[in-house]
Amino acid sequence: SGRKLAGRITGADLIKNEITATWRSVTDSYPDAGTVIEIGGQDSKLITLKDGEISGFRLNSVCAAGTGSFIQQQASRLGITIDELSALSLSATEKARFTGRCTVFAETEMVNLQQRGFSAEAIAAGLADAICQNYLKDLSPGMALHPPFLFCGGVAGVRAVVKAFEEKLSSPVTVPPFYRTAAARGAALLAMDMCRDGTDRKLSVLNHVPPPPEDEKPCGRNDCRSCGKCSLPKTL
Repeated sequence: SGRKLAGRITGADLIKNEITATWRSVTDSYPDAGTVIEIGGQDSKLITLKDGEISGFRLNSVCAAGTGSFIQQQASRLGITIDELSALSLSATEKARFTGRCTVFAETEMVNLQQRGFSAEAIAAGLADAICQNYLKDLSPGMALHPPFLFCGGVAGVRAVVKAFEEKLSSPVTVPPFYRTAAARGAALLAMDMCRDGTDRKLSVLNHVPPPPEDEKPCGRNDCRSCGKCSLPKTL
């Protein structure tokens, strides 16, 4: 989103989309990866790979249901953190069943399940399961999913959701150490690919910040530029 505009503003030498950047990041460390599951704060993606190349991809077609914001809302509804929600799910002996995909409907169902006597553990486990099912129902039809499976995006940090995918896919799901920054890492790798000649392509404005006067200490703030002493450059 906005990559072409950002590229024009910064004078970028290379403009790539998030799918390509995520692919580059994953295959750099996991060249045999077969499928990339990506769920972020507001959207989700599915990328299939063959011989290290992208063979197909799909973006979520609905609202933010099943993404990080959805999980945050449901955890807040229960009055707990996302980590606590995940821990409850992993300790559950039964799962409550959610049928709706919309966040509003899920909240209504949660109230109903609570009134029916389901425990917080069962509701948490049902939420994790619903996230996985809704993702696969929305993105996977018509696509061949093959292991090894990689899980990127902030939601990959929720162990209960990872477990739900492993159960549905009947296969281990790997969460790489760079799962939160996979696309940014891939963008950096793509930039390195085209600058192997050692050419310095740093943004020059960041290399020419004038030092403060010797008798004057710089301002410790970095969110304004009105005092003339901020550590950030005055113009970008």
